[in-house]
Amino acid sequence: MSSSTLTSTALDFARRVGEEAAASLPGGTAWTAVAEETPTLPDNARVVVAWLGTEARLALVMTSPFARNLIVGPPPADSLEEALEPGFAGAASMIAALIDSHASLGPLTEGLADDATVSLGGSLVGVRLMDEDVHIATLVIATAKDLDAQSDALTPVFEQLPEGTTVDAQRPVSMLADVEMGVTVELGRARLTVAEILSLTIGSVVELDRIAGSPVDVLVNGTLIARGEVVVVDEEFGVRVSEVIGYQPTERLRR
Repeated sequence: MSSSTLTSTALDFARRVGEEAAASLPGGTAWTAVAEETPTLPDNARVVVAWLGTEARLALVMTSPFARNLIVGPPPADSLEEALEPGFAGAASMIAALIDSHASLGPLTEGLADDATVSLGGSLVGVRLMDEDVHIATLVIATAKDLDAQSDALTPVFEQLPEGTTVDAQRPVSMLADVEMGVTVELGRARLTVAEILSLTIGSVVELDRIAGSPVDVLVNGTLIARGEVVVVDEEFGVRVSEVIGYQPTERLRR
């Protein structure tokens, strides 16, 4: 383990690595990740280990029931290594970015519990994965490079502008002339129960919240910008704009 205490920034990075790994596992998005300098390993555990080049080792130490659930699924997996590969890949990509490594994730292998606590002379940190109050697994991160020394890379640094430099906040709208926007014409809306949707067949009529002859809404990227009437142009439908909706700032923006 590193001889010095890891900074809160390094521990926060380790926690985010654990969350990235957990989110790729079945049910992982509801877990809580807790970073700690001395990894706390669950009892009755199975371990899967992988190398990231020669500079980092990842190990997931998990309870045996959870390991069995990973294989059974859903989705089912042929092996524990196959079930864990997405989680390891997500964690490895974040670690590689921090230690400036282009190494790919090595093969996953089941190992011994001691493999999860091997120090490479840099940093060793664990992330407990908790399902409410139950300790399900611990992701152990061992790197040859000191995470504490690398943690400054997590904080963006912006150079100061020279004195006298002015920032022109006004940009001509012509800069956006070639940006494509999605335009949608909405005839009306309806709310149906699941049962009503399942009962729809060919010939069913869905009643909308518009009366006959009402203008249709024209939306750009989901924002209402105009209203108009449906017309036919060369055997294709079109919309003749009858009203343009002006931009109305919200109360929060007025402050």
